[in-house]
Amino acid sequence: MTVFRHRSFKVFLEKSLCLLQDLTIRVTICIMKRREQCAVCPQEYLSAFSLNPDRVIYFDIETTGFRPSTSSLYMIGWAVRTGSSWTVTQILSESSREEALLLSEFARVLHSYDTLVAFNGDRFDLPYMREKYELHKMEDPFAHMKTVDLYREIRPFRHALGMTRLNQKSVEQFLGISREDPYTGGELIDVYRSVRDQRCTSISAALDALFLHNLEDVTGMMEMTPLLSYRLAIDSMALVNVKVSDSGIEASYPLAVHVPEPLHLVFEPGCSITLQETTARISIRMLSGCLYHYFPDYRNYYYLPEEDTAIHKSVSSFVDPAHREKATAQTSYVKKEGTFLPMNGRSDTIRQDKPLFLPLRAHDKSVTGTHQEKVWQEKAAASPGCGSLSLYCQTEITLPSLLPQALPRRLLPPEGYRRSRSPSRHASAPYPPAPSCSGKSYVRHR
Repeated sequence: MTVFRHRSFKVFLEKSLCLLQDLTIRVTICIMKRREQCAVCPQEYLSAFSLNPDRVIYFDIETTGFRPSTSSLYMIGWAVRTGSSWTVTQILSESSREEALLLSEFARVLHSYDTLVAFNGDRFDLPYMREKYELHKMEDPFAHMKTVDLYREIRPFRHALGMTRLNQKSVEQFLGISREDPYTGGELIDVYRSVRDQRCTSISAALDALFLHNLEDVTGMMEMTPLLSYRLAIDSMALVNVKVSDSGIEASYPLAVHVPEPLHLVFEPGCSITLQETTARISIRMLSGCLYHYFPDYRNYYYLPEEDTAIHKSVSSFVDPAHREKATAQTSYVKKEGTFLPMNGRSDTIRQDKPLFLPLRAHDKSVTGTHQEKVWQEKAAASPGCGSLSLYCQTEITLPSLLPQALPRRLLPPEGYRRSRSPSRHASAPYPPAPSCSGKSYVRHR
């Protein structure tokens, strides 16, 4: 019985300490500056992005520097859905001693949500906060959460949208979002320090400036949510309506949500995608003519002048020596006649690294030497389907397999894609194409 009482008292003491600690935190939080305000969020874009608005939290932080070990976290602002509306909550610590309480309160709030939305959060806000929790020997509250970084979602479309800068205020100006806050985060560091050190002549005006900046950062992110529509449009699995003509292919499909601004992507000659309002349109130009594939190891080939093609030495022994000659870099090729379609080499059907077929012959009998190479490069650069396009001919590919439901994803160039200045003189890919690659190809259309 004595042991039971001792254990009961120990449990009672532990619970009392926990309650006292929680009460202390709550009292301190009340002492810290805290503000709440209603806001508006276009949550239909969250739903279209497969997110539950009730489980989403927008957040932004204010700090005195970029390094967590040498700077202070002085404000956290977040927005969550409360009933049918959204509420923005902001907490400001007026001394560095309150930083741990600030982190503790935000961790408590995060337990009710599973998705974080931030602007450039993957590069600054989240790493900064994680290190702060580690410095204070607290558990990482972000471990169970997924993140949506609006900066990363819009970055692939930056140049297509004509945006010269990609900081939050520039994106807000692009979308027509107005701000009252005239300051940057860096300019407000001295304002906060003057409040913290009680050197401020007007504490009320200084606090208003600090809260306004953070408030408009949070509400600005909420108003930037429609930027998700561009990623939704590209990843769409909607059915594609296709019209095929002699000049090319025109396709369109409906978008799940309205795009805030029209977007026109021209990623290859004759290949483009346009997003406007609730419709996406794809245009693909066909290429008709003769395409050439050049073998890089031309010394292993013979050229047959009468057939205008090259064959490997392993089979050339069956050809009369009078009808064959050693292939050169200019004559070691095979050619294909037909109508061709551009195809993204990242697709599931075909993968290759470099151009397999080229629209022009690599030699011109009217010119010689270095001038010949220059003329050929100029012609190739000016020809449809050249440049960084890879050209491929495969008669087994049919139009239905070329236009799957996920066509928009296959039309986009890979992230970090750059256009080459001029095509390579010799294609290095073997024939048939290698099983792994990235790049574009031309597919023969029967």
